[in-house]
Amino acid sequence: MFGSFLSFQMFDAITRGVIHSLLQSPPDIEALRVYLLLPECSVYKREEHYDAIVIPFSEAILRLSAEAGKVLSESLYTK
Repeated sequence: MFGSFLSFQMFDAITRGVIHSLLQSPPDIEALRVYLLLPECSVYKREEHYDAIVIPFSEAILRLSAEAGKVLSESLYTK
């Protein structure tokens, strides 16, 4: 019961707030961390949330400015 309530709360927060607050040019590198953390959330990985979370998140990544995209890409591939 608690797990499903927590999942619902996470889903609601991500779809109502986080996804829509992702900026094309985040103000600093710390703001880019959400792009690294969001795919680690359990609700992101659930197939039934694909349309509500995965697609909008992917679109937000594609909207990133060239500079922000470069920083994010470097963060992903840094050892």
